[in-house]
Amino acid sequence: MGIQRAGNGHNLRILFVLCGLLFGYTCGWTPIVVKNIVQLGPQITPDVTRVSRDGGYSVLLSGQIIWLYDDTECLDRDGKQLSFVSNTAAYAKDANKNVSMLVDFGVEAVGKDKKTGQTNYAILADTTVATGGWISFSRDELEFNDKRKGVERVAIWPGTSPTPYSTSQALLFAPLVYVDNKPQDPSQGIPSPGDDVDIHRCVVIWPNGRSPG
Repeated sequence: MGIQRAGNGHNLRILFVLCGLLFGYTCGWTPIVVKNIVQLGPQITPDVTRVSRDGGYSVLLSGQIIWLYDDTECLDRDGKQLSFVSNTAAYAKDANKNVSMLVDFGVEAVGKDKKTGQTNYAILADTTVATGGWISFSRDELEFNDKRKGVERVAIWPGTSPTPYSTSQALLFAPLVYVDNKPQDPSQGIPSPGDDVDIHRCVVIWPNGRSPG
């Protein structure tokens, strides 16, 4: 899977709003009806020892189901943290037969279990929140997280499903959010926890790992 990033701030928001208004005025409303629901069961991630994730958003590209997640924590068999990143990505190993079986990107061996001797595997092995994940942080964001480690951080959360614009490419507007352990006073110029800090990543996703051109 490949990605491209572009721009930030109000320009993307204005473009997105204008596109939405144009679509609303030029296209008729088509009601969406859910005809059937199928329980697929839990997602299985055999490449990782243990994993806990927030969110979960998917898109079908080139016949592959790609999943995007927010904060992701990898653990050993006793529940000790092996890695923590603000976003991760995976894809269905066999989308036509078993959509619950996933293959994760960025899995690394991180030592052996002291009790069993088995190798532990985690996504983007990093015991801090410094690494953005598959959508990487800028240098300033890395420095902020390094200085404020354990107190507050910024995170990049996909937050929504990507929007395909062809059968093999999709767009995702991924917000950079400010996360704190306790609420702050907005009058002091500090965003409240989880608030969008007005920076967006425009990410182009394509499953073959190459730039679309």
